[in-house]
Amino acid sequence: MAKYTIKNEKNKNSKNKKKNLLKEQRDVNDNELEIKHFFIILAIVIVIALGLYFISEVIVNKRGDNTVKATEDGKINYDVVSVGTILNRPYNDYYVLVYNSEDTNAIYYSNLYGKYSSKEDGLKIYYCDLNNSLNSSYVAEDEEGNPYATTTEEFSFGKITLLRVSYGRVVSYMNDLEEIANTLNN
Repeated sequence: MAKYTIKNEKNKNSKNKKKNLLKEQRDVNDNELEIKHFFIILAIVIVIALGLYFISEVIVNKRGDNTVKATEDGKINYDVVSVGTILNRPYNDYYVLVYNSEDTNAIYYSNLYGKYSSKEDGLKIYYCDLNNSLNSSYVAEDEEGNPYATTTEEFSFGKITLLRVSYGRVVSYMNDLEEIANTLNN
């Protein structure tokens, strides 16, 4: 009987070893299977993410303008004033040329302004555009405007007006084009 028990135990041990080996192989196969599933899911998520990116890129390009717009740094033009700041410029004595940039003679007015501003010996000159929404309420209904205005609230301007301001007060008010041209050209 002892032979039989030893044989039985050997058979049991070999069966247990086989079972343990099969169990280990199954565990390794399960781990490998889980790793394969993980990489498959990861690949699917990456493909979906890339697909959404390219689809959104196409949609955005269809809606938007495809041209690249160049931007420039903002520049402050110290020669342009609004009506509200005409009397408080940093110079003691200066001119302010007031006209509507949409006027049919605006190019001529601008030319007068440009020629005078390039003079080295002339007074400082500023430009005020009546087409600007801040200044539009100061356009006179008649061509004359208010030559007797002493404050900004009293100002009203015709087609073209040249003001001479000295120490914050209007000392000269011209709204005749010939007179303005003579003053600025001399």
